[in-house]
Amino acid sequence: MDQLQTQLTTFLGSIQTLLTTLGGAICVIGIIVGGLMRATAFGSERRIAASNIALSCAVVGFIIVLLAGTIQGAISALLGH
Repeated sequence: MDQLQTQLTTFLGSIQTLLTTLGGAICVIGIIVGGLMRATAFGSERRIAASNIALSCAVVGFIIVLLAGTIQGAISALLGH
């Protein structure tokens, strides 16, 4: 039984690492795209507003990715794992 639990914990840890890395990469790409949108807005209020939304979403997504790991660690500590 202990071997199964160890394998499951290792597998879930790998999935968590993969999703965290993927989420961080998507956030960085979102920030780059939002910055390029801003740089190529050429003073258009509509395009500037769209770039602000893209940048805001990317930053909020990055905060969520960071908080997910922190919350998971806190829950594990509370459960004694």
